[in-house]
Amino acid sequence: MRIHRGMLCLVLSMAVSMCVDITTANAQTFKIAHWNMKSGEGKDGFSTGANIFNGADTTCTTNAWGVGYFQQFLNTYVKNDPDVVALVANEAWGNSCATPKDNLVGLVLPTWHYPRNTGTSTGEHDGVTILARYGFVGNDTGPSYQVVIAANPPNQEERILMHAQVYVDSTHTTFIDVFETHLDNSASERSTVVSYMAPLRSANTPHVIFGDLNAAVNVQGTCASLSEINAFTQSQYHDTWAEKNPQSPGYTAKPNTNGCGSPNGSSYKRIDYGLYWGGLTALSASLFGNVTAGDDAPSDHYGLVFEYSFGSGGDTTKPVVNITNPGTNQVVSGSVNVSVDATDNVGVTRVDLLRDGTVIHSWTSGSSPYTFTWDSTTVGNGTHTLQAIAYDAAGNNNQSTVTVDVENSTGAFWTALVNATATGTTIQKTGGCGTCLDAGGISMNTIASGDGYVQFVPSTATRLYAGLSSDRTNSTDVTQIKFAFSFWTGSTWDIRENNVYKTEGTYAAGDVFKIAIEAGVVKYYQNGILVYTSATPPSYPLGLDVSLMTINATVSNPVIFSSGGGGPTTSDIMWINAVNVAVTGNAIQKNAGCDGCPDAGAVSQQTIDAGDGSVDFVPSFGYRLYAGLGTDRSASTDRALINFAFSFWQDFTWDIREGDIYKTGGSYVSGDVFKIAVASGVVKYYKNGVLVYTSATPPSYPLGLDTTILSVSGNVTQAHITK
Repeated sequence: MRIHRGMLCLVLSMAVSMCVDITTANAQTFKIAHWNMKSGEGKDGFSTGANIFNGADTTCTTNAWGVGYFQQFLNTYVKNDPDVVALVANEAWGNSCATPKDNLVGLVLPTWHYPRNTGTSTGEHDGVTILARYGFVGNDTGPSYQVVIAANPPNQEERILMHAQVYVDSTHTTFIDVFETHLDNSASERSTVVSYMAPLRSANTPHVIFGDLNAAVNVQGTCASLSEINAFTQSQYHDTWAEKNPQSPGYTAKPNTNGCGSPNGSSYKRIDYGLYWGGLTALSASLFGNVTAGDDAPSDHYGLVFEYSFGSGGDTTKPVVNITNPGTNQVVSGSVNVSVDATDNVGVTRVDLLRDGTVIHSWTSGSSPYTFTWDSTTVGNGTHTLQAIAYDAAGNNNQSTVTVDVENSTGAFWTALVNATATGTTIQKTGGCGTCLDAGGISMNTIASGDGYVQFVPSTATRLYAGLSSDRTNSTDVTQIKFAFSFWTGSTWDIRENNVYKTEGTYAAGDVFKIAIEAGVVKYYQNGILVYTSATPPSYPLGLDVSLMTINATVSNPVIFSSGGGGPTTSDIMWINAVNVAVTGNAIQKNAGCDGCPDAGAVSQQTIDAGDGSVDFVPSFGYRLYAGLGTDRSASTDRALINFAFSFWQDFTWDIREGDIYKTGGSYVSGDVFKIAVASGVVKYYKNGVLVYTSATPPSYPLGLDTTILSVSGNVTQAHITK
């Protein structure tokens, strides 16, 4: 118990109240449970509404009121928890398994106090009722109810707001005003209820309201679309679940709906609420009646148990919180010093720091500023959010969010080098025997599980192997490469698995080879054309493994991608469909065509096929050209086909164009790096790591780097793709 200093108010009517000083009284804690019971008609896994029958008696289900599976949950979480002082219920109708409706609730919790008259109109007032462990103020006459939304059209359910003053102790010294309602998906209905409770707010009387509000602050997928609870929050009602579990959506409905929830059959929307107002402190919030997706459920909703105490002193002032470092849109790398200012009119009790929605640090002591060193190398390059949430003792909370752009070096591609040198992403044999397979290296990254691929460009007229291998040592033994292309000095190739021959072909300079795992099957490609499908299943992890025989033999432009995770990978752009340009590594330059005409360019062989990713590049200075993300993968040089582009001019300025429609502009100098990124479904433009524009147009896929060069000698260099 905590000491409650203030006034205890007995509300004699909605307009009249009497208050007494209880400065020395104990600040009682109590719990209130809520359940949309659906008459106890739970669903069996993925059924179309059929109930689970009780043996041979097909008129009574095991989930019915007062019996079986349903009653087990009420006993455990409500009846047998002495701290639960009230059960407020929706859809508490009778059914064929119960005695007359007026005795229905008595069957569920036999010693509890419950209303004898809940109304007899159509829909039974939607089954709204309140039960009390210790009884109600006013000679235990039970809750009163008010029709707040009349049935329209007639003979349909009326919307009821039920009100009770529930004792929270057996000595009947303290009570709490409890409201219960069941509303439709209508903002006007919620506003009507809020208006009805206005006299209690005017009298500064603490109270709670529970119910199935059919308003959702969290909806998973496309299974439901509901409006918000703004009418309550704007009147300073606290959403108990969101306050005590800010990182959890708290889905409450509706389990075992086939095609909804994740995993399928999980509860997928939060429409049941416990809200409080005034001099209360929320202590905890939990769900009950929730089952594994696809298992039998006691109801088509989950139950709520919320714990409160008197004694917040009516504190409704939220803390003030601000992330002072890093700044919004700031480019960060390595160890990042995060600083948070948080203050409150009474006192800050906790500050949580979140990265992309996950708590990475919490402060439960100390004072502002709160500091933390965040290792940004634990996430992939690109856009991330940092969020600080500050709480006070009354449960009020506030938050501050900044978006940062993580730009850590991707590091070396190759490791375990033997008689070889890595220059950028290119590996070349520089030592050893000129006719021996005694040189090579392996990729630092691997495909840890699931699908993925490696691709590369081999040198011609040289002898080498390159492929997927589980061997992570510096061995150059080609029998250790499980899935390999083997290249010969006569510009031919064959496929070998642990050096066992499979098939063969020829190749030319610049050809791109790829070995992919697709749905658990290993496939081999040359310039995007399937040349062989393996009969051997992959084992993990698998990385790119190279063995080089000929001096100066090289493997260039390597890429490794894993759909199973491991973070984004940055690689040099490999150009295809080049028109009137010379290709040198990851750079192109216009060397033919009309000076000033949009008749030259190329596109990247790599694409961002889904989700997040980016391209970056350095444009030539003082030349006219376009470069950006586009879905067109052809040899067309039509600049209008580039969906998201930077356009560069001879006067050292740039503008952003989407489908060649102007958006914004600026200036640049030689060597500036430009980037276009897709982050959480939003396209963003950067110059030297600083955000310069956020697009309002959503991306479509696949997206690759696309260029149109007008000026002869105009070029794009240092081009990369991250995905």
